[in-house]
This record gives sequence, C-alpha cells and structure tokens, in this order.
Amino acid sequence: MFWFEPPSQLISWDYTAKDVFDDTHIEFIENYVNERRSQLRKAEVQTGTDIPYDDNYRRSDIFFFTDFQSSSLLYEKIYSVVTEINTHHFKYSISYVEPLQYSVYKEEVAGFYNIHCDSHLRNTSGFIRKISFSILLNDPSEFEGGKLLFHTEKEPIEAKLEKKGDMVLFPSFIPHSVTPVTKGVRKALVGWICGPNLV
Repeated sequence: MFWFEPPSQLISWDYTAKDVFDDTHIEFIENYVNERRSQLRKAEVQTGTDIPYDDNYRRSDIFFFTDFQSSSLLYEKIYSVVTEINTHHFKYSISYVEPLQYSVYKEEVAGFYNIHCDSHLRNTSGFIRKISFSILLNDPSEFEGGKLLFHTEKEPIEAKLEKKGDMVLFPSFIPHSVTPVTKGVRKALVGWICGPNLV
C-alpha cells in the first residue's frame, strides 16, 4: 500500500503560532521567576570536559519550571497548542513535555547560543525530544540581535517571531542557534516535547 502527500502541500521544517501567550501568561512568568530569582543561573552545556559552563559556546541565564502544579497555567496552554499543531504539521508520536526553561540573553555579555541540536534521532531510553519550541516573552523592539536561526540551508533561516507571545516550533534534531544580543535583553520560554524514538 502506498500513500502520497498532495503535491500542492506546503512543507517546512518550522511552524509559527501567533499570540500563544497573552499578557496574563507573560506576567505570570515574570512574577514566578522574580519570586525565585536565586534559582536563575548560568546555562550549562555538555562539553565533554570537567567545565560545565563554556561561555564560548553559550551565554545565557536560565530557570526551569519544575513545579508542574503551580505552573499548570503554562503547561496546559502549551500542551494544548502543541498537540493541535502536531496533529496537522509534524505528525509525530508524542508523550510528554519536559520542564519549561526560561532563558535570558543580555547585552552586557553579548548573550548567545552557538549552533546545536536538542536531540539525536534515537536514545537508549527509548524516548527522545521530538519537537522544540521557543516563545518570545518581550517585544523585539526591546533588543537587537538575539535572532533564532535554523541551519537547514546554505544560508541560515530566521525564525518568524514578530512580537511577544509568538511561538515557533521545529523538529528537535534541526541545527539552530541564537545570535549575540547587542542591545537590551531578549527573554524566551523554551521547551521540548518528547516521544518514542523515531524509527
């Protein structure tokens, strides 16, 4: 048996959803993080060495929403949106969402994240990250630089995040990066939807 997708179907790696978060969601995030400011820390990377923080590879501060009950407002909204988009765009078998990560990229350290992938295609645990997403938490007019780029073509492709509250989703195995912030501060909520290994 064979199945052919319609030839007119538009196929792209990423998917942008507008106005996923409103001011209520963003205010909740900022208040939640501010109340737990001591837990905001420098992002670590796996470098294969004894040095967990390599600022030549990544410079950002992060906070994880690990209390699912107190932050259910965010998780319920995100899983609802992701499930709907996955049904008609990615069509992956998905199971759960990892703890959400609040990320801050600051001008004073030229915050950035070098080219990386969030997942391999298979994992010995049987589950992998399948869909990555980023939701912009402040208006693009508040910073310069800080572009989310996909490295799937000869020239990088910029994610279409036009205003705060917009969300971009993409397969976790896609190479991507965040360019240095040269002015202001860029804030985002990022996360990963997981499911069984791709076969």
